Order: sequence, then structure tokens, then C-alpha cells
Amino acid sequence: MYIHSDGGSKEDVYTKMREKKTAQINLRISPSLKEAADRAAASDQRSLTSLIEKLLTDHLRKSGFLDEPH
Repeated sequence: MYIHSDGGSKEDVYTKMREKKTAQINLRISPSLKEAADRAAASDQRSLTSLIEKLLTDHLRKSGFLDEPH
């Protein structure tokens, strides 16, 4: 998690720091997509979870939904 100075109060920063480290999501995808994703993750020496998180993070940053790390 990245906290940036936006003029918020100390309570705001404390609340952001207390955010859970991970959140669970469940999704259904086709078996062929899962197999391809498993291969891509292995090729990148990542877990499938790590690959999905990286791809989602990259997309959200590019689209302006997630701040860049400082």
C-alpha cells in the first residue's frame, strides 16, 4: 500500500495504514484461460495470484484508478 501526502489528517493516514494487507476475491474463468495463465505465471516465475495482481495493478495505474507508487 502506498500512502501519499494529500493534506489529510493523521487519522486518515493511520486508517490507511491499518488496511488489511490482502483481500480475497473469487472469480470463474474458462479452463483454457486458467491453463494459459498458469503457463504465463510459471514463465515469469510467479504464482498465478502474483501474476493476476501485477496485471490488475498495471491496468489500474494505466487507467488512472490507482496512484503510482512514490
